[in-house]
Amino acid sequence: MKQILTFLIVGGVLWYGFSQVTQQVAEPTVRGISSQPDLTIDGVPVTDVFAFSNASVLDGDSVRLEVDEQQIDIRLASIDAPELQQPFGSEAGQNLQRLIGSNEIIAWEIGLDQYGRHLAHLFIEQPDGQLFEINSQMIRDGYAWHYRQHSDNPILDSLEATARSSRLGLWNDFQAPVPPWEFRQQ
Repeated sequence: MKQILTFLIVGGVLWYGFSQVTQQVAEPTVRGISSQPDLTIDGVPVTDVFAFSNASVLDGDSVRLEVDEQQIDIRLASIDAPELQQPFGSEAGQNLQRLIGSNEIIAWEIGLDQYGRHLAHLFIEQPDGQLFEINSQMIRDGYAWHYRQHSDNPILDSLEATARSSRLGLWNDFQAPVPPWEFRQQ
């Protein structure tokens, strides 16, 4: 009888724990941090700061949150990754997914783009409290261009030049990569 009771208790605890983990993984969360931050990034005022988890990566420079049956699309500011139909498009998306992982992401929103997507710089807080920026890491890894039409940050230019010279990511292609803004014009 003790064995059956122990089995039932352990089974119940495991089932409850599993259902809580499954629930946490499946449901995206969004947490407001500041709707009036006193911050600028890349020379642009930050309009909102919020945190989220469990986003879906759409491509190398976009993620989607589904909260309360509403979709929120976030476009990574200052970068442009290959379109999914381009060489390295799916690899760029995979790299963004690797960077985001299961972490809580902090978004510094700088406005909306022409399609109504939230433009933001995305960060992961490191154990030492430092913020790791995902947008610039996409350039550093060679899976995005510095989007000079919307940013004049010389650091991002330098990161792109280093990725090119190191032949990282899309820069490892033997043909000259076509920038996404030119690909979209075709």
